[in-house]
Amino acid sequence: MCVPLKTKDQVIGVIQLSSEKPVDYTARDLKLISALASQATSAISNAILYENMLREERVRSTLNRYF
Repeated sequence: MCVPLKTKDQVIGVIQLSSEKPVDYTARDLKLISALASQATSAISNAILYENMLREERVRSTLNRYF
């Protein structure tokens, strides 16, 4: 079973479940993995936003040294 990690604009990853033995995943399994995917997407999106903020702050700090 594979569930995308989607934001409004793009797919940022996937969660994939696999097993060495054949498994019949249920609707409940899909609901659970979809909820986990939603939480993971939020966490990853927040981490990306934070990293962008830090990057912009470093650029701003560097520019302020010269102006």
